[in-house]
Amino acid sequence: MTSTPEPREAYRRRSERHGEVRGELEAASRRLGTVRFFVFLAALAPWVVAEFSAAVPDVVGWGAVPLLLLFGLLVARHRKLRDRLARAVVAEELANQGIARLDRRWDDLPDDIDPPKEAGAEHRWAADLDVYGRASLRALLGPTRTPMGRARLDAWLTGPASKSAGPANHASRRARPIGVRVGPNSAR
Repeated sequence: MTSTPEPREAYRRRSERHGEVRGELEAASRRLGTVRFFVFLAALAPWVVAEFSAAVPDVVGWGAVPLLLLFGLLVARHRKLRDRLARAVVAEELANQGIARLDRRWDDLPDDIDPPKEAGAEHRWAADLDVYGRASLRALLGPTRTPMGRARLDAWLTGPASKSAGPANHASRRARPIGVRVGPNSAR
């Protein structure tokens, strides 16, 4: 049976793993950028020679077409590589933020945890209880993956408790069947 690692250790491993991936992808991006540059220069050379040299036939300029197609393929591949690099950077940053939250290092967390427009400054207790902002409950909970997730979490933090949740409602749900069995007019 495998044991679950401690949160700090799991975040540390994720940060290291994504940092290594980031480094590899940055190096690959630099190499691919260099290749793209030289392919573009190689594609430009036949066109320039054909355009500016009267002794060279214009057909030589068409030799740039396959190189331009290759350049286009390299651009598409580089875009995908940069997308993967951006995801690795975000994943590494999220792992580092997880460690910062565990250590309560609020200065290492982003300051973009603002209250939703619905809550605003007029919300009765959000500011008093430090629900939003630096060193807040929302900062401690960490980032959400989607805008819908953020909206749901914000609704939970600033909205009223659900009528179907909580121990008081659980007790009243359990008492309801008892009242039905005993009856409203019976002496207790």
